[in-house]
Amino acid sequence: MEDGKREVVLDQTDAFLLRRVGETRSLTQAAKDIGISYRNAWNRVKVMEQKLHRRLVVTKVGGKTGGGAILTED
Repeated sequence: MEDGKREVVLDQTDAFLLRRVGETRSLTQAAKDIGISYRNAWNRVKVMEQKLHRRLVVTKVGGKTGGGAILTED
């Protein structure tokens, strides 16, 4: 950055959230595991994606086969 300031893209909670999504393949479970609400988890993912201009988490809606969430390569 020109002014020498760095923007925080993710904090420790975000890092834990992404790690747990990768491990559990579930945003719901990842949020529970780190002690935040599902809504907070989704908001955090969306903010990170906006800052990075990249998709980080892909979700599949539940149903008979169940839903899930996976991390993208990014």
